[in-house]
Amino acid sequence: MYAATEFELRYARDLALQPPGVRLEMKAVSEAGRFRIGERIPLRLQFSSAIENTYQLNPATYDRSGRLPTEEFVMEQDEVVDPWRDYFGSGVMGGLAGGLRSFPPVLGLKPHEIALDLNDWFRFDRPGRYRFYLKSHRLEKLAAVSNVVEVEIVDDAGWREAQLVRLRSCLEQADETAWRELRILGTPAAVELALETARQDRQGVDSLMLVGARDRGHAMGALDRYLAEGSVAIGDGTLRLRALLTYMQRENPPTLPSAPWQLSGKGDWDDVRAEVERRGDRFARFVREEAVRWIPAALEKQGEARKQSARVIGALALEEARSAGLVEPENYGLTRVELIAGFAKFDLDRQGELLQAKWDLVRGPEMIPVLAGAARVAPAPLKDMLMRRLRELSPAEAWRLAKEELAAGTLEFLTAKEFPALDVPEADAALLRGLRDDLSKALPLAARFGTVQLAEAMRELRLRRFRSCDPQQEIVKYFARQFPAAEGEGRETLRLAMRSTEGRGCTRGLLALVGRVVWNEAVQEAALEALNDPDVETAKNAAIILAEQGDATVEESLWRRLEQAVPELAESLIIAIGSARSWRLDDGRRKRLVAFCQSPHCRERWAGGGAEEVLMIDVSNGGVIYPAAFRVDGFAARTMEALKQKLLQYPAGTTFRWCPQESNPIDSFSPGTREEMFRDLAGYLGRREMTLERCSATAPGRN
Repeated sequence: MYAATEFELRYARDLALQPPGVRLEMKAVSEAGRFRIGERIPLRLQFSSAIENTYQLNPATYDRSGRLPTEEFVMEQDEVVDPWRDYFGSGVMGGLAGGLRSFPPVLGLKPHEIALDLNDWFRFDRPGRYRFYLKSHRLEKLAAVSNVVEVEIVDDAGWREAQLVRLRSCLEQADETAWRELRILGTPAAVELALETARQDRQGVDSLMLVGARDRGHAMGALDRYLAEGSVAIGDGTLRLRALLTYMQRENPPTLPSAPWQLSGKGDWDDVRAEVERRGDRFARFVREEAVRWIPAALEKQGEARKQSARVIGALALEEARSAGLVEPENYGLTRVELIAGFAKFDLDRQGELLQAKWDLVRGPEMIPVLAGAARVAPAPLKDMLMRRLRELSPAEAWRLAKEELAAGTLEFLTAKEFPALDVPEADAALLRGLRDDLSKALPLAARFGTVQLAEAMRELRLRRFRSCDPQQEIVKYFARQFPAAEGEGRETLRLAMRSTEGRGCTRGLLALVGRVVWNEAVQEAALEALNDPDVETAKNAAIILAEQGDATVEESLWRRLEQAVPELAESLIIAIGSARSWRLDDGRRKRLVAFCQSPHCRERWAGGGAEEVLMIDVSNGGVIYPAAFRVDGFAARTMEALKQKLLQYPAGTTFRWCPQESNPIDSFSPGTREEMFRDLAGYLGRREMTLERCSATAPGRN
């Protein structure tokens, strides 16, 4: 990579470009001053600045994808391997997945410490002395450069054997840190132990373990032996991992950038996206070939292992799986009439398939009584799917059934939360019993559906002290809904909750949680007040809910607050104004908004593409966890009707592009449903002199 002199020259250049006042101290933490091959190499980073209140630090310590995109380590020797290059740099597997983030600190004289492991970026296979430094891209648009660190790596085969014994014992005790250390060890014996553990706990294969293994050939063979076992189900992730290993062996494509600091401009990102798409198409063929290769092994499996393997392989190579007898015919050999008539007698797996991937086989009004009948007796997970499909076909019948179950005290909250908050008098008796006997279950239902007859019981609860935030939030929802006058009991309950000095964390998100269930004059006024709360997180949540639910009168308040906002709040206010329900971000608003942007990303997001730009409508439905969403121009609607109301804000002649998430495996809109929605919306827009066109992979547009 770099000769010693080249390394030192590069270090001097990078250090000269470090922002004024910034200091990054890096230390390898080791009692002995050296590390063994396969040993974890912890690093301690300390960020500080001699210039106070100038540099904001991204404090993240992990990313769900497996590796942070903020660090650029520069190693003197070129033979040191990046163990996860093939996963994160191939463009076909890994990507940024986010993670928990604390509030970004502003650097000062007191160091802010972050711990990392060097093993996430380098794998040492040979003994020797290694020098490196870090360019950390945790400061927006700037890089902090560390001191040069030297580590000594020694070879100790006896230690590796003892480490494997220790890790085996730790894994038996479900020690999570042991998995990480086993991955770093990376020897063939470590790979075998990882697969042995996967057989026992059925938690799947550690992809990074296999990709970063010290002996790739052994890892591929070990994975094949694991997948061939009769009791092991072939999972989608494991199959794609196996395809990746073959893909890299055969084609070994150059590493693609995965972080903004690796590129010079937007045009470079366009090139990367195009290459990712090309590689994705090529990789899909490898995945399909891998699925076909494992059909004979799947046929030999038994029970749940065969069932899961058939499901995965069938999704990737359906024709071959059906020809081999691994997968049943699409309609199980039954007509549509027979499927509907026999639905109630099918096992839960088949019912689930018909409600999800095969919904179009039975979708239609004939299913309304079938769904209602099945929902009365189905277990919780299936019941939610049944109710979602019933709401899709007949909202009135779904609401009738929900009220019936509310009155019986059997409605689950996950199902109930999809219905609007309305009085259900026939449920009062059951809700009162529930408030007495099962408060955690009944209180959220009472908040949404209880009538004024529950007021005394709710007042008693309001006086109680709870350890968690949830009960207080539900009590506020009830009073805000039941007594909506601006100066009534609902407003006073909300005011007292927002002014509470105990458990400040409970109030920061309170307005957003209440406003998504109940929105009236009292809640809107409380949100407008909270815009000026000294607590930034409270003000952020107020801005978010005002954008989602507020009427046109709240716009000027958001602009005024933006003019005075600190950077941490300004970003949320910009997003709120740019994605609001009650107004369109026209050219005038857009120019005004961009003037407040402090980053290229912000300016690029909100600048727009001119009057001739086509606007994308992104459509998805992930059920309870990720409910239906129709997104356009920054705005997100929960229903098609809400989307239609938003689109009325655009002028005649506007062109939209319909882009449903067809490849999303958890999206529950069926192809038939998407087609019906497209035709309905196209007709609706056409009558208003607007156009809806279909999405294509290469068509430009903005969402």
